[in-house]
Amino acid sequence: MMQPLNTLTSILLALLVHTAWAADLPATASGEPAAAPAATTSAAQQLLTLELSDERGKKWAFSQWKGRVLVVNFWATWCVPCKAEIPEFSRLNTAWQKKNVQFVGIAIDKRENVQAFVDKIKISYPQLIDDGQMMQQLRALGNAMQGLPFTLIINRQGEIVERRLGSLGTKELETLLKTVTAQPRKTTGGKG
Repeated sequence: MMQPLNTLTSILLALLVHTAWAADLPATASGEPAAAPAATTSAAQQLLTLELSDERGKKWAFSQWKGRVLVVNFWATWCVPCKAEIPEFSRLNTAWQKKNVQFVGIAIDKRENVQAFVDKIKISYPQLIDDGQMMQQLRALGNAMQGLPFTLIINRQGEIVERRLGSLGTKELETLLKTVTAQPRKTTGGKG
């Protein structure tokens, strides 16, 4: 009986390795293929040009946060770990705003579900609604599994400096934010 289980495990492991190899992408610590730097830089730039609506229909342009450190969290109301981290993200957003950090939620969900959730929990940062293209965007941003929650930290220059599939703990997030906000702003052109 042990032999079929070992065979199945071997097949699954080989499939995972083949998937990472076939994508021609390096694997992350979690074993998930990571997107190539040029691909994720391009995807991050594309993300920063988006304009999405929140649960009330108000339009938000990512360009309004240019020059800020962004914590972009992809989530859904049916995702228990997603909902669990939002109250702490809300607290951190308030605490870090003085240091030019902005949290943004992007819900891969129906507007009415997000509105009902937001009405129950006070959230200090915008909750934007997927316009139908975010699942493809997740792949381009380095989330090949398209799983949730998925969080990006984007520095002031618009570069992804951290991506996390799964929950992101408060202490680790604060450590990452301290590092990113301490980095000097890069200047372009001229003396700077």
